[in-house]
Amino acid sequence: MTINRKTVIIAVSWALVFNTLIFAKDYKVAIMQLPTAESFASFFRALGDATNNTFEIQIVPPARAIYLIENKQVDIVFPATVSNDPKKQTGSIFDYSAARVFKAVFVLYANKTKPIDIEELKRGNTSNYKIETTSSLADMFEFKLLPTTNLEGSMKKVDNGTIDGFIYAQEAGDPLLTRLGVGNINRRLYSKNDIAFGIQKSENEAEIDKMLKDGVDKLKNNGKLNQILSVSIKNSEYKDWQP
Repeated sequence: MTINRKTVIIAVSWALVFNTLIFAKDYKVAIMQLPTAESFASFFRALGDATNNTFEIQIVPPARAIYLIENKQVDIVFPATVSNDPKKQTGSIFDYSAARVFKAVFVLYANKTKPIDIEELKRGNTSNYKIETTSSLADMFEFKLLPTTNLEGSMKKVDNGTIDGFIYAQEAGDPLLTRLGVGNINRRLYSKNDIAFGIQKSENEAEIDKMLKDGVDKLKNNGKLNQILSVSIKNSEYKDWQP
């Protein structure tokens, strides 16, 4: 039997479609509503292209993102800040991916008239300083922080001395500090933490973890990760300045 070239091309095309239908999967993702959230959405679209999957993306406030993954309404949350305390990594309500995407710089914003010993904070905050952070980060540092959903209010409370400090990511905290124009705040490096994906604890998490790791590796190798996440990667270094 003779098979012409056109028949072969059609057969191969249908095979590709068939494989796509079988192996492509759709994952639900909650992206935290940060200044760089749109670049994170672009990052997931590139991951979809790299892994032959699709991602159903929601951009929501950080507390909402944590709620969604805790209640198994999404498969992945991003960005997920990895605690420098190994015990807190294993105690999280979700699992961290093996893939590490970039680093986040966390800054302690403190009242100029109330110096804070950062090393004392890292030993457990035995002086009981009142330090706030967004509710999605309250349990990931070396001591217990006071959760807040009003970041602007927290910064103002530091400025007027109502609380002793506020710890937040540099790339989100610095624009807020500049916009508010407050003059009684001192900023200092608190820590640098890996940023990963938060993966829902389920029977599929190993499969999702591998898919994300493979996708991140591809995007790193072809340069797209650095291109898409250029702002976040640039902010992986602490900027030493004062308002």
